[in-house]
Amino acid sequence: MLRIKTTKVILMVMIFTSNTIAFAQGQIKLYPTKIADNVIPKIDANYFLLGTLSDYISQFYAVKREKQIDKYYPNEKPAIEFLSKFIKEKLNVTVDTSFNEMYSPELSKTLNNYYGINDELPDSIFKTDEQIYSFLLGNYYRYGIKLSDSIYSIRLVNSAKPKLISKLLVKINCDKIIYRHYDNLPASSIFYFEAPPKLKKYIDLIETEKIKLDQSTKPYPLNDGEAKKRLLDKFNAVFNGFI
Repeated sequence: MLRIKTTKVILMVMIFTSNTIAFAQGQIKLYPTKIADNVIPKIDANYFLLGTLSDYISQFYAVKREKQIDKYYPNEKPAIEFLSKFIKEKLNVTVDTSFNEMYSPELSKTLNNYYGINDELPDSIFKTDEQIYSFLLGNYYRYGIKLSDSIYSIRLVNSAKPKLISKLLVKINCDKIIYRHYDNLPASSIFYFEAPPKLKKYIDLIETEKIKLDQSTKPYPLNDGEAKKRLLDKFNAVFNGFI
């Protein structure tokens, strides 16, 4: 792992090639990720939704713990529409959406039960590959950008999730990751990574809905074609040894 630290930016380039790697405390085993070409991956609905939830400062900073699932920005209307249909189809729960907020006492209680100390999601809740991929997919759907057919990014603001996402990317054999932390107000954390084949299969499942959301959230800078190209060139330069 290479760390380049400045007053404003922390850059960690993580290249993982062995079958285990030291990360934070202890060792993390890498799981096999082979999947047959004709197998359609299955999304765990609860873990996908957990990935989409906002956690600016904390999940419950601006969300009512008892009944509310989440709140959204006005330009995230496609997300509200898609997630409402997803919840009805996968969980048979009808949510109430008004004023860019989503409510369901039943589902809110279910999702809240996953949170642990300090209202953070512990890595102990992930028991299967399906749960890991679904959670990462949820984060990508709401907070991610597609830079190329295999390179993606996830950007989080004032979030407690970067350490967890790092661990999960390692667990699924994601061996090309660039992590940047901008210590500004608000602080932001960005992952750039090459998706392993199985994660890419999950991402492809929601490609149509992701495009709708991205088109709605413009002019966010990372949706700009030239900005994407610069980031992709930087990513490739790092892993080709030019930086």
